[in-house]
Amino acid sequence: MKIRISYRDIHEQYHTELPLEQLPVIEQLRWIRQEWSHSKQNHTPLMFYFSSLKRLVYCESYLEAQTLLDLDFRGETNCIVEQPFILHYNKKFHIPDYVLRQGFTTILINVKPKKFLETPENITDFALASEAARQLGWMYQTVSECNPQYLENINWLGSFKHRPFQVETYEVEILKYLNQSSTLLELLKHFKNDFIVKPIVFYLLWHRRIQTSLDQRFSLQMPLWKSTEYS
Repeated sequence: MKIRISYRDIHEQYHTELPLEQLPVIEQLRWIRQEWSHSKQNHTPLMFYFSSLKRLVYCESYLEAQTLLDLDFRGETNCIVEQPFILHYNKKFHIPDYVLRQGFTTILINVKPKKFLETPENITDFALASEAARQLGWMYQTVSECNPQYLENINWLGSFKHRPFQVETYEVEILKYLNQSSTLLELLKHFKNDFIVKPIVFYLLWHRRIQTSLDQRFSLQMPLWKSTEYS
């Protein structure tokens, strides 16, 4: 299967229908397509602030924004390029949604609602993207909606990305207290200054220094424990 590729590099140079193996490292790519609002569209383009990379990332829908939120929360992504290139095969072409790197692994991603996964056009596009990833030695993923409660929880934690007041004063003591698991209520009673400590707890949860059950609704009874890397 001879796939060809078109892309735009960091010097704003366009390269058209080259052999797939001539694609540079993803750090050398810039998005090749960027669509904003028009009267006939069924999606909402927007910019998502990817906090771990400290930059805005373009997305074409709220589902893509949710996918980026999940990637940002997990903290494993060290490079991401949106709408990175065009894949050509015979008379068909396809633009994947994202390519990203996590550690030494490169992953090509398409984002689609579950109800559209089995349409003939998408099946063809996914197969082309998957084969291109295989030939490049990458992984391929098709991403759809995630658990609604998990999404609600990480969206809440996303409000606490930035360092809160007196985090330096309490962080070490909170981590020390959580050498044994506790509930949020027990922790707040121990430290008393709940109006200061609670934002610090959510900040530590966002940055994965402490953990909880993210598939359960947050409450004062939510369990908390220290992440294994800080144990």
